[in-house]
Amino acid sequence: MDNPISMDDQFLATVNRIIDENLADENFSVEDLARHAGLSRSMLHRKLIKTTGKSASDLITEKRLLKAKELLEKDVATASEIAYKVGFNSPSYFTKVFKNYFQASPGDIRKGIVLQPPASGKSPEKKEITNIFPRRKGPVFLAILTFIAVSGAGLFFFVLREKPAEKSILILPFDNFSADAENQYFADGITEDILNDLYLIGDLRVISRTTSKHFDEASLTAKEIAREVNARHVLEGSVRRYGNKARISVQLIDAYRDEHLWSANFDREVNDIMGIQGDIALQVALKLNAVISDKERDQIGKTGTRNPEAYDNYLKGRFLLHKANSEQRSDFDQTSVINCIQYYEKAIALDSNFAAAYAGLANARFNL
Repeated sequence: MDNPISMDDQFLATVNRIIDENLADENFSVEDLARHAGLSRSMLHRKLIKTTGKSASDLITEKRLLKAKELLEKDVATASEIAYKVGFNSPSYFTKVFKNYFQASPGDIRKGIVLQPPASGKSPEKKEITNIFPRRKGPVFLAILTFIAVSGAGLFFFVLREKPAEKSILILPFDNFSADAENQYFADGITEDILNDLYLIGDLRVISRTTSKHFDEASLTAKEIAREVNARHVLEGSVRRYGNKARISVQLIDAYRDEHLWSANFDREVNDIMGIQGDIALQVALKLNAVISDKERDQIGKTGTRNPEAYDNYLKGRFLLHKANSEQRSDFDQTSVINCIQYYEKAIALDSNFAAAYAGLANARFNL
């Protein structure tokens, strides 16, 4: 009698199938994987850590790289073309990640250079298993080498000059310049709402929040970060709360040209802060010459409540839930989830029609 497939094996088979089906989709994210798998993001993360020792984002990246290696070994396309086939929108970023993972460049793999398993903790060694050029001399062979060199140089030049989509943007996490460090929830909330509003505009390509968070404490310039994710523009910002007032400062940068496009300060009473994210998102979209439909314009800036205290509690709850679900954790942050439930419940008590607070509460309880 055959051994029955374990629940863990079934789970991994499902996850791998979903990733394989979406491998070429550069926008396929951990959130998408969780949704297709019928799990919350945090539960997906914990199950993967338990069964594979890898986070969801690491597993997606690994699957993409392994598929890329397979295609490179078959020599079915150029490295740049393969990068797009496996969901990388930047060939240069693909090369960097590929080299970090395999300790060999895509070009090495195409030439038949492979890695020997490391011995005694040493770094992996490269070993050439085939020689793609016959050992012969003469005018014909030199002509072939010249042609390959010129073609390779042309391709390299093309990749270097590759321009990201004109209407693409990365929103970096806003800095908290308030005297109270606890106001980080407020800065994060403003950042996420602006990003969500820009997501609503179909004419824009907006880099996901998950990707943006990877650069939260990175010591890279805006131009360097934009190159990593192949985005044309970067929105930076800061939030400062003092007394009953708040100032949100933003600046839009053309990262490809390394030019400052626009900056502005938005001063509001804390009780009048709702909707400011929509104002900022609309101005950014207009600066990028995005086409905005009437339906999209109507949706931008909606917070789901008109009660500023309910909204503030909602931001606190969402901040703690994100903290509990952080992919940097391999355990379960029960304290943050319990605390976020209290804030969601306060938001609902202040506005019983606040749908987003109910959704957050349901997500938090499901985590518990």
